Amino acid sequence: LKIDDPEEKERLFSLRHDAVGIEMEAAAVYKAAEGLRWCVVKAVCDFGTMAHREFQAEAADTAARVVEGAFTDPLAFSGD
Repeated sequence: LKIDDPEEKERLFSLRHDAVGIEMEAAAVYKAAEGLRWCVVKAVCDFGTMAHREFQAEAADTAARVVEGAFTDPLAFSGD
């Protein structure tokens, strides 16, 4: 889902004045993983306009490093 309607974007941002973006994809994970433990790591590189494609690789690499760090840190899933 891409929100192209400026009025809808404004309405959503008015609900949370300090928001800088709108998460949409994780809603599908939430619905599909009902009852399971899950986590979403986002690679944010633009404001939904795809105007900054040159940052996609860097954003994806950063997200991958976060996931790698979580899975290699012995305390990440210890429940502490």
